[in-house]
Amino acid sequence: IVNLQQAVLFDTPREAERIASARTVLGRIDEEAWDGTMYLFAPDRPDRLYLYPNIVMMIALVRMHQATGEAPFLERAEALFDAIQPLRCTDRPGYHSPYSAETMGAQTDDYSTLSAMNYSLFAFSLLAQATGKAVYRDEIAFVLDFVREYLWVPADGKVYHHWMDGRLAIPTAPEYYCIGCNLQLIYVLWWIRSNLDWLPE
Repeated sequence: IVNLQQAVLFDTPREAERIASARTVLGRIDEEAWDGTMYLFAPDRPDRLYLYPNIVMMIALVRMHQATGEAPFLERAEALFDAIQPLRCTDRPGYHSPYSAETMGAQTDDYSTLSAMNYSLFAFSLLAQATGKAVYRDEIAFVLDFVREYLWVPADGKVYHHWMDGRLAIPTAPEYYCIGCNLQLIYVLWWIRSNLDWLPE
């Protein structure tokens, strides 16, 4: 993604080199982690869908499409959006992000992290930019509803690390508040407004 961000955003003599490097990495990821429908969290976990590897690959694939104009990369990114839909919450906004649920002590699948929502927002905003499809803007709004309604505490001026088992993160949790994730959220909100000329109310 770093190579592709530079290739898309900066006009430098090394653009072709960065795209070639990214193409090599994406090819190796396909060899190791693509199962025909989704990207695996790890080779020894082939039977479970995880959000993180798929939204990160969405970002990489859309950027590769933007860098090269090659349609299959965008098609794969859109297919991944379909693939992650089983993780879309049905009783509240947001997506389940099971990658660290066990570490955090979750007792149910009601677990979503700010960092995973940040990457989801960026992935969906890139898809909206590349395709112009309203479905991705709708999904941005859906994820932002979760962040605003479940993780943000205005009185504290903070967006907390996660929602788990029907409640907000608590101070005794292994992770409670992440300033990096808050800064990332600010960046993603700025990016959406600057590049899509839009931000949900």
